[in-house]
Amino acid sequence: MGSIELKNITKSYDNKKNVIEDLNLKIPDGSFTVLIGPSGCGKTTTLRLIVGLEEPTSGEVYIDDKSMEKVEPGDRDIAMVFQNYALYPTMNVRENIEFGLINNKVKKEERDKLVTEIAEIVGLEDFLQKKPGELSGGQRQRVALARAMVKKPKVFIMDEPLSNLDAKLRAQMRIELSELHQKMNTTFVYVTHDQTEAMSMATNIILMNDGAIQQHDTPEKLYEDPANLFTAEFIGSPSMNTYEINEIPDYNPPIPEAKYVGFRPSAAEVILNSTSEKMNKNDLIIKVKIITREYLGSEIIYNCESGFGKVYFKTFQKEDMSDENEITLYLPEQKLFYFDEEGKRVHI
Repeated sequence: MGSIELKNITKSYDNKKNVIEDLNLKIPDGSFTVLIGPSGCGKTTTLRLIVGLEEPTSGEVYIDDKSMEKVEPGDRDIAMVFQNYALYPTMNVRENIEFGLINNKVKKEERDKLVTEIAEIVGLEDFLQKKPGELSGGQRQRVALARAMVKKPKVFIMDEPLSNLDAKLRAQMRIELSELHQKMNTTFVYVTHDQTEAMSMATNIILMNDGAIQQHDTPEKLYEDPANLFTAEFIGSPSMNTYEINEIPDYNPPIPEAKYVGFRPSAAEVILNSTSEKMNKNDLIIKVKIITREYLGSEIIYNCESGFGKVYFKTFQKEDMSDENEITLYLPEQKLFYFDEEGKRVHI
């Protein structure tokens, strides 16, 4: 079991502004939960509160329904993996993996069994006699994972563990971490600023800003059903196009309280050289001029200018439209998102 609950957590330093304010959060046992948000949003502080490296100013942390008040980090049955690996350079891979087991006085026979088992899971069985300096970045990250796994903890905490890897290794390690989670069926809590990592690995995502949870949901829900303007603009690459409605000429939203309208770049349909009228009174027609074209192989992203701001749209069609003086983008009503003055989502 490895469920986590934070109840009414507030955290401040030196009686200054609260970094976390009245945070309530449940992380289910066996989930792959990712905390994401901009720098300074409180995600790493939240992680440190779970581990016990920080004490809350008020509120309580529970693991498996047990209060962690005055419980030391080493007694919480949590294993941590950091971005810098923190391996011992003079020890070989086997020695790094079993170091914690030796400290816990685990017998050699049991240690050998555990190291062999974990090394096979993470693909290190052929590297046990090598030193960290002889390994690639991805292999060193696997050693750090193995060292955490060999303790068989209730919870794995990972603080941006892939940030030091190149793009290809990051993609490979994302797959490996997802497979590892499925094999172990243990609670993973993962902090990142990279939404690709969050969207591709998580069973649920906690999106934070200014010490508060903006939305806690599945990756699909965050993308397809954002609860507010912050979520809509944060999730997605490129992010959602959003505009104040009163800046769009001749557009009247179907919701009186709506102040903002948005759409995903992939939702726009291109109508070349079109001057046709709206197909529905609630649809949106935008005339734009293409500024740049970004070819990404399977898709093309266009950066455009309109009379009321930048517009990004994504297409899977191969033809180059950069030479067009003006193109028309059509957005059907069902592809539009509306938000009120406070940025909260409103529905038709």
